[in-house]
Amino acid sequence: VDRVSLAVHVLGGERRAFQSHAGSPRCAYCHEDVIGNEPDLIACSSCATVLHESCWSDNGRCTVLGCAGKTPERAPTR
Repeated sequence: VDRVSLAVHVLGGERRAFQSHAGSPRCAYCHEDVIGNEPDLIACSSCATVLHESCWSDNGRCTVLGCAGKTPERAPTR
């Protein structure tokens, strides 16, 4: 599975997203397209792969095969 760089605004920088067949970034769990402005995006603290917070909660860990990530990187609380 190819991954592309994605500016995730709530996390304050570049992370990696799975790439759809059309070439657009997508959530690693539900496969919905993402653009980086979604307020509910998080990233795996181990491999920096982007997904929705609800998708992480549903799966309980990183969805990337071989990644041992169990802690998500969330937007800082204000």
